[in-house]
Amino acid sequence: MSEMRMEQVDILVVTDARLVGGGNKSLAQEIIAHSAAGYTTGLMSLAGPARGGARPLDSSLMDLIDAGHLTMIRPDEPIEAGLVIARGPSMFEVEQRFKPRVRAEHWLLVANAFNTDPAVSNMLYDPNVVAAQAEELFGHQWQWVPLSPIVRQKMLETHPKLALSPMNWSNIINLDHWHIDRSDRLDRPIRIGRHSRDSPGKWPTNRQEILDAYPGGSDFHVSVMGGARTPQAILGHLPRNWQVHPFGAMSPRDFLRSVDVYSYYHHPSWLEAFGRSILEGIATGAVAVLPPYFEAIFSDAAVYAQPSEVEAVARRFAEDPTYLQERRAVAREVAHQYFGYGSHVQRLKDLIGAPRRKPKASTKLPRLDNPAADKPSVLFYTDNGHGLGHVTRLMAYAKRLDPQVQPYFLTMSEAYHLVDEQGFPVEYFPSPKKMGFTPKQKPIWEELLNVRLRLLLERLEPAVLVVDHVNPPEVLRSICADHPNTTFVWSRRGMWRQQRKPPSLRMADAFDHVLEPMDLAAAVDMGFTPRLSANTLYVPPITLVQRDELLTREQAREDLGLPRDGTSVLLNLSADSTDQLVELMTHIQRLLRAQIGDGEQLTIFAPRHALHAAALESVDGIVMKPVYPVAKYANAFDAAISTTGYNSYHELVHLGVPTIFVARATETLDDQNRRAAFAPIAGFGASAQSIHGLEFDEAVRAVMDPRTRARMRKAALEAFPENGANQAARIIEGLIRGERPVTPVAVDAGAGIALSPTATVRLAGAGAAKHVETSLTDSLERMPSGIYLPPNATKSSIRVVIDATTHTDAEIPGLVDDIAHIQLKYPYIKPVFLTSALDSVALSRAGYMYETVVSAERWHTLGTDMSHDEYVERRFYEMIAVYQPQRMARLTPGEKIPRWIYER
Repeated sequence: MSEMRMEQVDILVVTDARLVGGGNKSLAQEIIAHSAAGYTTGLMSLAGPARGGARPLDSSLMDLIDAGHLTMIRPDEPIEAGLVIARGPSMFEVEQRFKPRVRAEHWLLVANAFNTDPAVSNMLYDPNVVAAQAEELFGHQWQWVPLSPIVRQKMLETHPKLALSPMNWSNIINLDHWHIDRSDRLDRPIRIGRHSRDSPGKWPTNRQEILDAYPGGSDFHVSVMGGARTPQAILGHLPRNWQVHPFGAMSPRDFLRSVDVYSYYHHPSWLEAFGRSILEGIATGAVAVLPPYFEAIFSDAAVYAQPSEVEAVARRFAEDPTYLQERRAVAREVAHQYFGYGSHVQRLKDLIGAPRRKPKASTKLPRLDNPAADKPSVLFYTDNGHGLGHVTRLMAYAKRLDPQVQPYFLTMSEAYHLVDEQGFPVEYFPSPKKMGFTPKQKPIWEELLNVRLRLLLERLEPAVLVVDHVNPPEVLRSICADHPNTTFVWSRRGMWRQQRKPPSLRMADAFDHVLEPMDLAAAVDMGFTPRLSANTLYVPPITLVQRDELLTREQAREDLGLPRDGTSVLLNLSADSTDQLVELMTHIQRLLRAQIGDGEQLTIFAPRHALHAAALESVDGIVMKPVYPVAKYANAFDAAISTTGYNSYHELVHLGVPTIFVARATETLDDQNRRAAFAPIAGFGASAQSIHGLEFDEAVRAVMDPRTRARMRKAALEAFPENGANQAARIIEGLIRGERPVTPVAVDAGAGIALSPTATVRLAGAGAAKHVETSLTDSLERMPSGIYLPPNATKSSIRVVIDATTHTDAEIPGLVDDIAHIQLKYPYIKPVFLTSALDSVALSRAGYMYETVVSAERWHTLGTDMSHDEYVERRFYEMIAVYQPQRMARLTPGEKIPRWIYER
């Protein structure tokens, strides 16, 4: 990868982005104002002194990152800005584990708190220490700028030699958003309220002051959000006219709908640096009644009184509507002048001038149905299932698309390297099972998929998205609805087990179309999909490899290392464990060799499965090699013994290989028993329920008879002459062009079997999925990563996103070992890797969560203006959005892992 380029923004914000409170909420308002005025903003998050290192970024800042208003800047990333502004001075008293590389014209350090009584607050810092540490860390001197006149006064009292900016950095608010239409007069009871955290510093210590500031009686109703244990301890019990809500019970704006007079009084030793919640009350049209010292901050936007005067002030508002309206009008005018977006934009212009408005490199691939773009694109999204079936089917479609269409894959199969080997760009995302979620916990995983897939759709903007999935995630319903410019297709094979009616059936109406590749055994399909044939697009059975792509017998045997002469049998099997697979292969080998006469040569070949190749050692008497797709070598084999999944079944029949089909003994939705049993009915194969028993022994004798094999081969070639993947590709191309596909009335699946759609069956409650309450934060906390992460530490762990894209396949195992040793010593880190490696065995064995990027070689074939370096940067930011890490790092080969990644 080339040297990291210098990112440029108008404003770089430096803060502890994990903190939940008024500071980051106010910062979020400033960033929105930046974006509206055309300024670009970057965020560099430092580790402050607050406890809870495993907390995610503040949600208000994450929302801005997701919306594109804010760019996350990594600690190691060089950055140039017009203005650097730091919020939360105490973070500079904490040793940082990196050295930022920032170049800027103006450096402001906002003093948003000050030394106060430790009995009521822990917001203590030494401005001299902070200034020295900040200068040492960034290599530049900062200028202090107070949040308010109150902060300025206190800082000058304690540190008169501080160089303070002449301006104050007042908080701002979106006045139009917060405004609430209110009646011109106050009803009885008069609604008094306040919103603050329930801490000793936030309440008066005097019993009478509390009762004066929040009067009792039938004329008043007092609403408190944030809890009231502190006043309850002082009063003994809460007045009957108080209604208390816990902190965060509702949005502040919704709470303020029930407040007409905002009364805020606190500990005598406490002074507010600003008062974000007060500004929110004023912005909604509530009249604020405050201690007199607040006048230095809010001027005529509030009324100032002692606690004993609050009741009289409130009664005057109720008795004199004209006075009420005058106070509201003046408050709104002052708020616009000093706390509106316009005031903030003006101070930015005074500092750094107008936005740079420099052209930015595009972060999106060309939209593929855009005439200005080179190619329209199709995104293929696959489940991983129990093998390679889903991704193989979608590659069968992609392989036959017009060269002017660009396929792109997102797969949950750890055999993603096979997609790359077939020439397609591919990204990997871990499945629910990989992330350690049970089927009942799938909604938790869907929160992660929701973010991941939406980011990919935003970046790629595909014309069509094709999903091959037995049980499409419920979250796809809302994703489909939110992307009307993309056509969503569910590739849904049939042959479901009889009387199995999975919840996924209700997902059909969420897609624009259902595409069903037919089954040769459709005549015995007793599942539910034939009754849902209305609006289903049928194509003949599909295969990844078709007859005109086969190697000759001589070439195929040479490539596989098989003798040119003699009988060769393919074992295409799967099992729940490696030991079971070896037992199957050994047993079948004995039976096959028993059928070979003296002087006859028998070779048995078994491909090493891509997902299990590392665990499966050699089996005596069987030639093994990791090949995919094995169907390309079909001419090398005289016969086959195979499991009966959709792809294996149809490829072996289409390519004319006489086969014994053995159904796997699983409870999956696929009815392999009926599919296997149909083979002898149609004459193109034999079948057995198990490899143990007379049925299988007889099948082996039959398939080893040359005359029987010849009959099977002839029947197979006649049964399945056309590969339906070609027709599926034409349908997808038509969808790109906006053509309405025609649903066939009947499809000839071969062997003289005509399949006609039956009556539509309406599902009760279709589309009404059972809602499971969960959240992205909950999903991230439950997600494991690493065999050394204790199960009881997943929620308190520190998520670390690691960019390992510069590590080659050979270097990844060493990096994994290094991280594993660290995790063994610090069993609270939860690493998530971004890798370009096509060999993920080391990551998988260590139990680490990881995602991938498209390889540089493959990326350059896409014809996009975005460089591969820029694409990797974009993927890293997507990882941040999905996994919301507390720490993130780019590691290069040979680099010592920085301690700040893992030390608390």
